[in-house]
Amino acid sequence: MLQRFLKMRKTSAKKSKTETKATELQPSHVAESAEQAFEVLVSRLSSQQREASSSLISYLRTSLKTHPAQEQKTYFSALDVLRDVLKSNDHLFLKRQQHYHLAATTDLPAVYANITNVRLAIDRLIAFISSRVRIGGKIEVGIAAGNVNRTPGVEVMIAGRDPKLKSIDEAEYMRRIYSSDAKEAEGSVLLACRQLLAKEVGRLWCDVGEKRMVEHRLFLPEAPSASPFDHNQKTYRYDIKVRNYAYIRKCFGIKKAEYLILHIEELVRSLVRHPIDVVLSNKDEGLITAIYESAGDGAESVASRISRRLANDHFTIGKKKVDVSFSYALDLVQAQRT
Repeated sequence: MLQRFLKMRKTSAKKSKTETKATELQPSHVAESAEQAFEVLVSRLSSQQREASSSLISYLRTSLKTHPAQEQKTYFSALDVLRDVLKSNDHLFLKRQQHYHLAATTDLPAVYANITNVRLAIDRLIAFISSRVRIGGKIEVGIAAGNVNRTPGVEVMIAGRDPKLKSIDEAEYMRRIYSSDAKEAEGSVLLACRQLLAKEVGRLWCDVGEKRMVEHRLFLPEAPSASPFDHNQKTYRYDIKVRNYAYIRKCFGIKKAEYLILHIEELVRSLVRHPIDVVLSNKDEGLITAIYESAGDGAESVASRISRRLANDHFTIGKKKVDVSFSYALDLVQAQRT
């Protein structure tokens, strides 16, 4: 699976029109903080320049320590961060007798983000995946250059087999891990990581791949976004309820009513950026949920596009037209603290 992931991402990267290389952006040892960046600049001064500017250097050094930069974004190696986080979780893998395999391509660009947020998101995600993979199991990790929504960057895949998939279907599994309900706290980690990466104009999504491997993928951009709204992205949940679902089940039967819900789910999925944006359904309640990141008025715009399409669509069961009545609810998702 790792080979397939790396090959697919390498092909995608070749199709990108960007010609910027990591070495052209920043050196591989990019400073992780303003203090380190400042010391790098000082080290490049001659002894005479340092002596002539000693008072100013001392003042700036003290200021940086007293007022550290907040939410600073820099260029850095996502592979180095990934390796560091994996190494820092060695005790967790040892405790659960798990092992991992890391595969990486050689054409990785530097990414542009807040390294602290990225490190925290990857750390939480790895701990979350480790807790769901069986004791003695294997975790597969891959990193390659990628492209999401015509934005070049780096894509990381972390995958493992979750024993819970044996007892529930894929739709119910996905609903649980994306749930923000306090009673189903297993989803709070994933939502918290999505929100951390949304601040960095990054993406995080999950899907069930080949051989029922649960694949978590995160994407980080290689250059600052040109959009001023991207930096304020938040996670939203849009619930679409079939109000007359009980009546439809009574008239057409449970199975045919469930097929209708699946059809609506596919329709909503076609209107968002699946699989980055998640669309789930609950066939027992007649509920379809879309989870997506947006900023400013974008959340309402996406919700409006979905509701307009559903209002104008004609639904049928067999050859018979069905009048479907919807209710909608758009909410800001607040992940539980982990």
